[in-house]
Amino acid sequence: IPTAFIETNIRRVFIHHFFSGQAEVTDARIMPLVEATLDRDNPREWYYALMDYGTMLKERFVNPNRLSAHYQRQAPFEGSRRQIRGRILKALIDHPKMSLSELADLVGTARGDLAAIVQTLEREGFLKRRGRGYVLV
Repeated sequence: IPTAFIETNIRRVFIHHFFSGQAEVTDARIMPLVEATLDRDNPREWYYALMDYGTMLKERFVNPNRLSAHYQRQAPFEGSRRQIRGRILKALIDHPKMSLSELADLVGTARGDLAAIVQTLEREGFLKRRGRGYVLV
């Protein structure tokens, strides 16, 4: 379904081409351009191309996303909450229902630390509690 959205690589492309040298560029300024250029016949291919192009821009230029009003430097991935979230989702793909203890053992994270991450994933609609375990939504 053709839907306009902005993610980090898409933002990078539009800032690089339409807002070069400008600071504090908001997504509200970028979104009309994303909507106007959206390939409504092949949105998936269009977004894949934009994301790949955004990755290339990051390698060749000073990161244009630093000009975004929404820019935040991400912490390293290794050992991060993002990595643990990914491990939880993968575990539930491989094992359709798991308890918090089972997830903690499989993911390799203390149960107390994992509980807060699981609650966030549940609140965001990725998981739901079913009986004593969790399942993907």
